[in-house]
Amino acid sequence: MVSTLALAGGTGTEGVVADRVIVVLLAVLRAGTLVLGGLETGGSSGARHQGVAVAALVALAGQSTFMFGLAAARLRRGVTPALGEVAALVETAAAATGLLAVAYATPLALRTTSSFWIEPYTVISVVVLAAATRRRIVGAAGAAFLTATYLVCVFVVAPEGMRLSSAASATAWTNAISYLPFFAIGTIGFALVRSVVEKTDTLRQLLGQLSEEHARVTASSDAYEIAHNIPKAVLREVRHGIRGTAELRPWVEKSRKDLLTRFTGDEREPVTLRDELTALAAAVAAAIPLRVELEELDAVPVSAPKLLIAEAVRELLNNASHHAFGYPATLTGRSTEDFVQIAVHNDGPGLDPVGLAFTWALKQNTLHQFEVAGGSYEIDSSVGSSAGTTVTVAWPARAAGRGGANAPGTGSAHA
Repeated sequence: MVSTLALAGGTGTEGVVADRVIVVLLAVLRAGTLVLGGLETGGSSGARHQGVAVAALVALAGQSTFMFGLAAARLRRGVTPALGEVAALVETAAAATGLLAVAYATPLALRTTSSFWIEPYTVISVVVLAAATRRRIVGAAGAAFLTATYLVCVFVVAPEGMRLSSAASATAWTNAISYLPFFAIGTIGFALVRSVVEKTDTLRQLLGQLSEEHARVTASSDAYEIAHNIPKAVLREVRHGIRGTAELRPWVEKSRKDLLTRFTGDEREPVTLRDELTALAAAVAAAIPLRVELEELDAVPVSAPKLLIAEAVRELLNNASHHAFGYPATLTGRSTEDFVQIAVHNDGPGLDPVGLAFTWALKQNTLHQFEVAGGSYEIDSSVGSSAGTTVTVAWPARAAGRGGANAPGTGSAHA
């Protein structure tokens, strides 16, 4: 049996919401017809009619209470559809039985009038079928069965020798013909209800996601400003020597205070340098073939500027992706409790290491901020070499790749 959500194209929470709206609407309609039946029964003068009608009312009210109670329980558990094929079959049987019983106790002349209260009840049953049956052909068959039952009650189950007048017969046929249109209208209407509810809920979820994303981006931007831009500006001022320590100290203290304020109480585990570099490598690997060898990157010095190291490696990976696009690259790292060393190699054509270091010096990129913090970098390449280019960053500076420690701000270029 195809579910309600499959018909409407929805899944998940929005399906529960749509079914809740539909069940409430059906319960209100059903309650109205039962109240109508009670009023009509109370105004009846025939004892037999009252007895049969009261028994039918009690039975149908019990059946409706059970059906909608079961639907409510399913909705509380988040189960859809709230009304299924079993509910449709029970509803069809109850409505047909009620029609026959009440028709037996209702004078023939009243079976096409408002006094035959079971008929609007049966129309609501057809609407229930439209909501409950997921294969519409099954629902249409149920509606046709109730149409036939109504016609039997009007034209067949009649005292011997009695016949309806021409006007009453026309009314009966009009009532009967309306069953299938009611089913069609109900089917279309409930499909629209589900569609509107699901689209509204989807829109609400999208707005929620956008709001969360906006908050995340804002928080990330603020954190980046505090943890990256401000320290970088301070390091730049230290390098240029324009401002003295006394002027720069308040910047550093404010940055430290802002960082502590932002991250105090954060329950997330701190990201290690290895985790950060692995995430960077995963992003770059979408653009170029990248081999990652970070197994020896375990214990990192507590005092190492991990943020600056990650930013320096990010810049090197970006360069490998942009300037040597299409060539394989390798990211390797090793560390002890005293030092950390990361190398980025690309298999592209070699270049002039001195010229590259000079270009970087003019740009004052992240590598130079890393140098100011006590690290070093070296470039291992030569013009036209098929061996590619390797840039190694190390902290502290004395641990640089091939034995030479760089003086801050100079870089070390090996041909």
